[in-house]
Amino acid sequence: MNPFWLAEHLPELTRELDWAFREIGRDDLADEVWETEIFEPCPCGADSCCTFYAIERDGKWRGRVERFFDLKVEGLICVFVVNGRIAGVELFHRPDVSRQLIRLFSYGFADDDVEG
Repeated sequence: MNPFWLAEHLPELTRELDWAFREIGRDDLADEVWETEIFEPCPCGADSCCTFYAIERDGKWRGRVERFFDLKVEGLICVFVVNGRIAGVELFHRPDVSRQLIRLFSYGFADDDVEG
């Protein structure tokens, strides 16, 4: 299966994250956003959850883990960075992202079943 790139499939969120990381002086992470893969969605099934992982979850991420809670993006967000690489984006209350994740990962719904 071809990778799902954040910049290609969620360009608005990519731009928001780029700007938010630059605002806090983390140009390295702003650049990283453009090369981030959407590896898998969160399996929780909560209506407001649109969390996704950029690297495989193997129980625990190993290495230096940073968490960014106060990024200025739409929705409630926490970005997890492991060894300088975006590992996961915990995101809530973003219907646009949720719809796109459903389309990408085919949660068993047809496009017609997704309100939008």
